[in-house]
Parts: sequence; structure tokens; C-alpha cells
Amino acid sequence: KYNVLLAKMSDEPLNEALSLMASGLYTQALEVLQSANQSNLYILISEARAAYFSGLKQQSLDYLNKASVLYPENADVYSGFAYIYLQEKDIESAKKYISKSLKIAPDNKTSIAVNEAIIKAEADSYLNKISEQIDSQNYEEAMSLTDKALKINPKSADLNFYKGLIYISQNKYADSTAYLYKCTESNKNYALAYFYLGVASDNLSEKAEALKYYKKFI
Repeated sequence: KYNVLLAKMSDEPLNEALSLMASGLYTQALEVLQSANQSNLYILISEARAAYFSGLKQQSLDYLNKASVLYPENADVYSGFAYIYLQEKDIESAKKYISKSLKIAPDNKTSIAVNEAIIKAEADSYLNKISEQIDSQNYEEAMSLTDKALKINPKSADLNFYKGLIYISQNKYADSTAYLYKCTESNKNYALAYFYLGVASDNLSEKAEALKYYKKFI
């Protein structure tokens, strides 16, 4: 009964704060939340969010640390940590916290979404290096980097495109098509993938297929 009462006492400021945050008014939301019950889980999590987007990173982490002490088995607390570290591009810390979150609640939708974002960010961190190696015609190194990144995120449209492009650059047209096609499966509007599918088909003497892909590119 006491916990229910505390939750009800927090409902009004929490709803007001969420409304303010939806309008991008994070500093005002934080002020509202600081007048609410500081033992309520979702007050603390909302304070962490409001503080972070007000530019108060350490204060945000302090709120989550307090929540983790009071609610050590709550997945949302650890996904909150993971989200902040992801925004700060500290992928290793983000992975550590999201792993703990998913261990507690494997079906937590927020944790799953943050985990997917971490996977994408980690894989995408290879893209600039791959592009540089392709530009320098260091195809062996470019392929090695691409394969490492694809192990992290096999569905990445960009990574599958790069792998197809590396094969195209080496005139290995038959090898390129599977990866370029995977690229279009992940992103149906990836124009350059259709262009290079056209190039590959053209060089494989598959003229009808080439024309189809060139038209799709256009």
C-alpha cells in the first residue's frame, strides 16, 4: 500500500515532466521531477533522461546509479546506462550495460531497441576505414575489415554494399551480386546497389537483368 501511495504521488509530476520532454523542454522537466518522490524508479529514470538532454551527463549517471542501488534487478535502469554510453560513443560500456539489462529481461522492448542501436553503431564504426581502404585500392584489407564488421551486424545495408563493391572493384562480378542483393533487402531504396547490380549483370552477359537494375537505379 505504501509503494502504491508513493507511485500515485509521483504520477502528476511525472506526467507533466514527460509532456515537457516531449516538447524538448528538458531543463524545465528536470525541475518538475526534482520536486517528486526521489525513491520512485520512473522518476529517477526520467530525471536521468532530462538531465542528460540538458547537458548534465554526470548528474544523469548519478540518477541512474541511485536507481541501480534501489532497484538492482530492473532492466530499464541498465538500458538507461547503455543508452547514455552509446550517445557518448563509448561502445564497450554500452555493451556491458545492455548485456546486464537483457540478462534481467530478455524481452524488454527498450533494451532490445538499444541493443540493436549499439550493434549498428559498433559495425558502422568500420565504415570510414573500409572506404579509405577501397579508395586506396587495398582490397584485401578492405575485405578483412568488412568481414569483421559483418560478423557484428550481418544485415547492414552499407556493409553488404561495400563487400559487393570490393568484389566489383576486383572484377569478381559473380561474387558481388549476393551482397549487393542483401543490401537492397535491408534498404530497398539503396540506389547505388542497384547500379552495381546492373554493372555485375552486364559483365556476366545477363543483359535483361542489367537493364532491370539500371532502370531501378534511375
